[in-house]
Amino acid sequence: MPDFTPEDLLHLGSDEVAELPPRRVLALIQDLFRHWGLFGRELPLWHEGEEYCAWCQETVFVVYRRVAPAAVPHGAPGWPVFLVSSEAILDECTPPLEEKDHFACHLGLADWLTLIQQGYAATETAEAN
Repeated sequence: MPDFTPEDLLHLGSDEVAELPPRRVLALIQDLFRHWGLFGRELPLWHEGEEYCAWCQETVFVVYRRVAPAAVPHGAPGWPVFLVSSEAILDECTPPLEEKDHFACHLGLADWLTLIQQGYAATETAEAN
């Protein structure tokens, strides 16, 4: 198994990520978030008009899809679409779904990390200098 760096996650396809142990993937994501100064922060994201929230902490990396408050009953604000723990990688975005599936976002780990890097890491780096 190749020894990947955290930055490699920005370029790996879903099949390549699936071959890595979940514990290793989580550790690489945590290293990226620490490097970016984003570890433990809740990060709102938008993709194709939909709102998501991502965070990385000691036990998990999660991307959560938020639903407009008027669209769901109280207590059901959304659902996780991508989750990495030390035990598993759950990807609800890239399985073979119909192209017209309203709930499919069609983003893999590299896509989510790139969105986070473009939206937050560059800002954090600039503010630190």
